[in-house]
Amino acid sequence: MPNVTVSIPEHLLEKARKYAARRGTSLNNLLREYLEELVGVDREGLEEALRALLESADRHKGKLEGWKREDLYEGRI
Repeated sequence: MPNVTVSIPEHLLEKARKYAARRGTSLNNLLREYLEELVGVDREGLEEALRALLESADRHKGKLEGWKREDLYEGRI
């Protein structure tokens, strides 16, 4: 795994080290997990899901007329 050098202000570095220590991990591991979470989001998948939801909403516009709240929740409990 390659090493990367990052410039961080001293006060921020100290806070980050303490934060990692309180969680029983290293600063290296903390940063790795954060970056994995940050770039691991499947933005294309989210955008596609949003498009599908909006298209479905357009197709069903106005088709909920006559429904009662009780009908929507019936059988969910």
